[in-house]
Amino acid sequence: PVPNPFLGTPLARGALAGATVTRGQLLRPFPQFNDVNMRRGAGARSAYNSAVFKFERRIAGGWGTRVNYTFSRTTDNQLQETSFFGRASGTRYLDVYNLESDQEYTLSVNDQPHRLNLTGAYDLPFGEGRRWATSGVGAAILGGWQVSAVATYASGYPISVSQSNNNSNLFGSGQRPNVVPGVDPFFEDPEYDATCGCLRWLNPAAWSLAAPFTFGNAPRTDDRVRTPFKKQLDLAFQKTQRIGGGANLMLKLEIINALNNPNFLGPF
Repeated sequence: PVPNPFLGTPLARGALAGATVTRGQLLRPFPQFNDVNMRRGAGARSAYNSAVFKFERRIAGGWGTRVNYTFSRTTDNQLQETSFFGRASGTRYLDVYNLESDQEYTLSVNDQPHRLNLTGAYDLPFGEGRRWATSGVGAAILGGWQVSAVATYASGYPISVSQSNNNSNLFGSGQRPNVVPGVDPFFEDPEYDATCGCLRWLNPAAWSLAAPFTFGNAPRTDDRVRTPFKKQLDLAFQKTQRIGGGANLMLKLEIINALNNPNFLGPF
């Protein structure tokens, strides 16, 4: 601590409001502020690589299907990128002078390496039906019943682990912990912890606090731990009947998330 040279001036507020101030605060480019951050900056780069496999059978003989599988990898060093299911509210740079390091240019918070989409339709073997439209998978049946399904199965997102105690004492950067070698960071079966009244998705012993005035070596996103796998199956049963005058009447029953699979948000 040193005497505050701004005391008694209009700048004596916020970080400079006291009679003393740290010398490090006075050496900052904008000593009147505690922190300066950039939101959704455009000075970043990203890369997306994928392989897509597709199978399609147009409706014939009473059934049809379409299957798409994508294997991909998304990397970037995007500041403040967000992920809803990953619960990433915006990652922060660790070392703003080394944005191309392995700690910054890493997996995106929206990286989803595996994604499988399936759709299908099938004419149920009862009722009198006559097909009148066979565009793609979704054909309509006059006088008959049809069941269709849409299913999605996808990987979870990598998790961003940060250190709440920003003891790097730098201007406008975040802080991350150190990775503890040889310790599994992931609980396959989340454990209930009465001390926090929560489920422990991650093993706290897999990280340790970075020492003051140092950078933690944890990456911006950790590929070892991901949010829960996402899966959902939707079903629909429908009957279409011509009622005359060029009009049709459709009776449709939809079941969303038929298997009641929960798609949890990531840990926080």
